[in-house]
Amino acid sequence: MELVLAIRKISIPFILLLLILMTLNQWQIFSKAQSELEEEIAAIDSLKLKQETIKNLTENKNLLADSINSLQYMIPSNKEHSDLLGYLNSLFIKHNIQINYLEFSDHVEKEDFNEIPINISLKGQYNEVVNLLNEFRMGNRPLRIDELHIDIGDGSSIVHCDILAYAFFRETAE
Repeated sequence: MELVLAIRKISIPFILLLLILMTLNQWQIFSKAQSELEEEIAAIDSLKLKQETIKNLTENKNLLADSINSLQYMIPSNKEHSDLLGYLNSLFIKHNIQINYLEFSDHVEKEDFNEIPINISLKGQYNEVVNLLNEFRMGNRPLRIDELHIDIGDGSSIVHCDILAYAFFRETAE
């Protein structure tokens, strides 16, 4: 009987040690799996964010395409200066602007449209000149202003303004 007791004394610590080692091994496997799961969750969150960004960019692309299409209808399909001169004259009258100088330069050909450079020298009330410039930008016939020089005289509200603007037109298919 003494032999059996001795074997049991040795086997209990051995079994406990084996049980502890197996528990540590299982804990290590569990920790590794949990770490990999957290990495996968982070990767999924990152992909969801990228997907949302792509969706937003696609929506913005569609809005920009719609804006471009609507702006293209505002570009006249002929380059007759008289139409443009009539439009500018109506704006100058509307905003009580005095024209000192107005000159059309040769048109510049671009890929989808042409530009007509316009040199304008004018004089008027400061707030009316600002309103005119806003109408150049957002009016029925938008103009791009490339150069602008404003000279405020002797403290009065009258300003002198020199502008290099560009009007746009499309060539009609013949």
